[in-house]
Amino acid sequence: MGKDSQSKVSKALKSHINELEVALGRKLLEADLYRIIVEKASDEFRVDLEKKVFFSQCPTRRINVSIPILFTSI
Repeated sequence: MGKDSQSKVSKALKSHINELEVALGRKLLEADLYRIIVEKASDEFRVDLEKKVFFSQCPTRRINVSIPILFTSI
């Protein structure tokens, strides 16, 4: 592979990484917004909606709520 080709691949990969970082940032903001909405609604209705909704939809009711997200480098 020539230097120009490597440079093009490198630029394309950097561009893709930037796009993924922007998308991840949007998703994190969205998740924060949903969390805040659930917290405010829980306070308003005096019900722990996070537990009530999660466990009512959980078939085994034994799933650990805090599932870690693993990122791997390419």
